[in-house]
Amino acid sequence: MSRITRHRAAPGSLATLATAALVTATACGGTIHGTVRDFETGEPIVGATVTAVQHGWGISNGQLVWDKDRSDSTTTDLGGAFSIEFRSGSSVKLRARSGGYQRFEAFYGHDDRAALRLKRRVEGVRALPSGFLRVGLRDDGTTYGWDFSSAEIAGAEDADIFPVSVEPDKRGRVSLRALGEGGVRFVPKQELGVDDFFLVFTDEAPADGYSDTVVLDFESGGGIVFVRTRDGGHFAKFSFTPSAFAQVSEPGVTRDLSLHYVYNPDGSRNLLYQMPE
Repeated sequence: MSRITRHRAAPGSLATLATAALVTATACGGTIHGTVRDFETGEPIVGATVTAVQHGWGISNGQLVWDKDRSDSTTTDLGGAFSIEFRSGSSVKLRARSGGYQRFEAFYGHDDRAALRLKRRVEGVRALPSGFLRVGLRDDGTTYGWDFSSAEIAGAEDADIFPVSVEPDKRGRVSLRALGEGGVRFVPKQELGVDDFFLVFTDEAPADGYSDTVVLDFESGGGIVFVRTRDGGHFAKFSFTPSAFAQVSEPGVTRDLSLHYVYNPDGSRNLLYQMPE
């Protein structure tokens, strides 16, 4: 009859193994070079602070923890250029700040050339209503849309935008239709010239160019969707990124999509949005 021999780890070996696993998981790191410029003028911003922010496994007070924050900062030179190292992984969130500008954040990988563009703050303006709209698919096959004026989920009889097709997979495409006298217009991120924070970089809804339907494709780079509401007299916008999907645990809901929006109740095409300080 064979015998099974069990070996017990030495008291200090668990910490050693944890540290070894951490080193393996967080190896790599790299350097990102880039520039920080004014969004409107393209002029370099001198002395802007650029911070590489990471959040994940690390050692805190001698213990392995999963929520360790790590950050490294630098400032831009006379040409608005910077070079910053990050210590682990293959990507990092860059955060840029400068006086009089809104902050900007986006993820970049090692060897990327990061072209960060900061938008000036406008002082003394009233903040427009904003939040997270929801559209989705229920288990019974019915769908629900969004009414901007009430800031609520709505059926086809009240909604401004309503899904006509929702693929149940969390990265499947979603087709939205504008109802009534409304319309939708999608502007991809390539035209916006920024990688994220699309709400910040679009101040006014276009006067024309709207269609009945927009398809949200999660294999694309995302962008901004302008909305003319069902009464034909109000405007909104919402940001769409590949990470915008949300899988909710509500009973009876197959897929729920949450999207950050701004709405102007005054009827103007002004949709200025500024990040909270």
